[in-house]
Amino acid sequence: MNPAIPMRLALVGNPNCGKTALFNRLTGARQKVANYA
Repeated sequence: MNPAIPMRLALVGNPNCGKTALFNRLTGARQKVANYA
């Protein structure tokens, strides 16, 4: 077997397009974000 190779992934896109929802689905996390701009 090959050892696991660490990966780095960037989720980029427009505001409110589902980046956090995708991140949470892929990682099983429950992250929340807010846009106070």
